Amino acid sequence: MSMRVGLGLSALVMLAFVPPLAAQRPEQLFPPAEPRGEAGGHLVVAMPVGEFGDYVDIGGGFAGFGVLYLDPARVVGLRLDGAWLIYGSRTVRRPLSPTVPFVDVDVTTQNWIARLGFGPEVALGSGPVRPYLHGSIGFSYFATTTSVEGSLNTEPFASSTNFDDITFALAGGGGLRIRLSGARAHRVSLDVGSEYVRNGRTEYLREGGLRETPGGGVQAEPIRSRTNLVTFYLGVSVGAP
Repeated sequence: MSMRVGLGLSALVMLAFVPPLAAQRPEQLFPPAEPRGEAGGHLVVAMPVGEFGDYVDIGGGFAGFGVLYLDPARVVGLRLDGAWLIYGSRTVRRPLSPTVPFVDVDVTTQNWIARLGFGPEVALGSGPVRPYLHGSIGFSYFATTTSVEGSLNTEPFASSTNFDDITFALAGGGGLRIRLSGARAHRVSLDVGSEYVRNGRTEYLREGGLRETPGGGVQAEPIRSRTNLVTFYLGVSVGAP
């Protein structure tokens, strides 16, 4: 009997609160002055660590992210981020072909990493300066590609993937968002931070890892090791209403 009475009281309490919650519109849960999300882009400097640092030098590139907040205070959110990093590049001038020896082209070989991750983000404060932490699980794609372009061209007219590999990646880091503009839901912030990326054992080429053979072909000399990185980023973020 006491259990039935308790269940009945719980049901009455729930019924008392459901109508007010149902009547609330989304803009009441997230007032117009507070963005429901955040998106931005970064310039990135990448430092290889551990085994990876024995074979490659410092790299750099670009990154982007988006966060969807799960609460009105913008404390907890779901984050999707990606990055494209170059850790080796070499350009040489070559004749277009043996039959056209008087036309030279630029042959560029690049070693790069593309990474995509998804995970939580947690804010540690409020106000114009907001510290935050984030983590993700995803993958990193390692590739070495060669492209050919003319001296006056801005786009290559031929390209090829010489070597590639893919591995799971875990990442964690944090940073600061410093408000630059008080434009309410469209506020702009300076975004600065760092991140540690733990990749699995990967096969990849370092700069100079392609060797021309006497017969005119190309031979890859891959390395297999862990490919962990520490990245430092600086950019801007914009609130999404």
